[in-house]
Amino acid sequence: MAAQEHDRSFNDDIYEHLCQKDDNGFWKAWRKWYCSNNQKCTDMINGKSGVNNVLREFTDFYTAGVVQPNTTNADLLLETDVEQ
Repeated sequence: MAAQEHDRSFNDDIYEHLCQKDDNGFWKAWRKWYCSNNQKCTDMINGKSGVNNVLREFTDFYTAGVVQPNTTNADLLLETDVEQ
């Protein structure tokens, strides 16, 4: 029962941060729950430092083939793939 209440409290905290569009609060709560205490966020990726540069490197990596944005015909292409 106590474990369920703890989980519910965490979910409520995450939900509230999302509703308030509180990115910092969301990630603090997320890290508190899922990350070990000795992990720290990186301040450098591929030799680039600073929040905006790290964000840009991360974004560039994931938009360069790892993740593809949805297009108008994406659903039709995926449906065709599934049918085949």
